[in-house]
Formats: sequence, structure tokens, C-alpha cells
Amino acid sequence: MPDTNTPSPSVADLQERYTALERRIHALWPAHFRDACSRCTRICCRPHMFEDILNSDWLCDIGESAYGPWWKTRTQANTLCPALDEDGCILAVGKHPFCRYFSCDMLLDASPDGPTLIADLFLSGILTQVCRIKKGTSLLQIPRQDFARYARDIDAALVRGETEIRLCEAFSRTADPNDRERLALRMVAFRPAAITPSATAQLAKRGFFSAEINR
Repeated sequence: MPDTNTPSPSVADLQERYTALERRIHALWPAHFRDACSRCTRICCRPHMFEDILNSDWLCDIGESAYGPWWKTRTQANTLCPALDEDGCILAVGKHPFCRYFSCDMLLDASPDGPTLIADLFLSGILTQVCRIKKGTSLLQIPRQDFARYARDIDAALVRGETEIRLCEAFSRTADPNDRERLALRMVAFRPAAITPSATAQLAKRGFFSAEINR
């Protein structure tokens, strides 16, 4: 149980931590997913995602803080998403969590081994988990005037996310196969739901799932 005598963290501090978490995820993204997205000719972005961002008081606050006033008014000939340009998505922070969580078969195929695949899935789902601050409540749907009321729940979700990103950062720092396997199994223990049905099949093809995860 949280200590009710401890003051709730401020909304500004919570949004700063969320932004920092997004930046840490963004920094690891190229190392995890390499050039799979840039080589892909399919369209996976959803045009309504940018609308969802603008309808979320939480993401709007973060976006305006990061990018300035154009955040709400950006329009472009690109009808897919106003945040896309010729080099891809221009947003490092303030993205819809689904933009990072979406792991298509091409991304799963690009993972060279079982531990890397687990780390890829774990990294991509961090923000989605953080935004599920409690059962039936999404951080993205809370109106601005209620942020302070949910401050303790947001803080607890961010603590989990910050723990998860540290595991991903440790995984990225080591090339030792034993260390990478150990860290991948810690990720599975921390968030078993990261192993999706598609990932289960991919891990089985690599001879990793039944031998390591289920032992």
C-alpha cells in the first residue's frame, strides 16, 4: 500500500518523467528494430492515431512542451498522418503508445534470436503498460483537471515503466549471449503478457521458447 502521508508527486514532475521515459525508448528503437521499418513498403500508420493524440490531454501537454504551438495545428498534404514526413514520423515523444506497440510480422522476423525478440516486444509495450494506470482507466483518457487525482496511480505506473526500460538498456549494453538470455528471461518474468501468440511461434522457430522460458 502506498504511504498516504507522502505528498503526491506533482503533475509537472509526472509528465517530465513520462517524457524522459519516451525519450529513452526512442533512443533504443534503432538498435532494436534496425532498418526493418525503413525497408518496409507497407503502410502501418493509422490516420486516426494523430487525432487520438490531439484528443488526449496528457499527450497534448507533452507534445506542446516538446514541440511548441504547432502541435495542435500541424496540417500537411499527407492524408495518412500529419506527423509523417518524407523521413518518417517526426515525433520522438508524445506518440500514441500503439505507434510503438505495433509489432508486425516483419519486425518479428527481423529479430535475429530469441532473447532479442523478447527484448523487442518488451520495449515496444512499455508505454502501453504505463498508460493502463489501473483497471478500466487509461492515462490517455483522463481529463486534465483529474491528473492530480490520479497522481499516485500514474507514479506507480511510471515506476514500473522505468524498471522495464532499465532492463532494456542493460540488454542493449551487453553482447554476452548469457547475459542477454538472462535479461530476456527477467523481462518475461516481469511482464509475461509481452509474449504474444505471434511471438510464441517465432520463439519456437528459434528453439528458444520451450527450452528456456518454460523451464
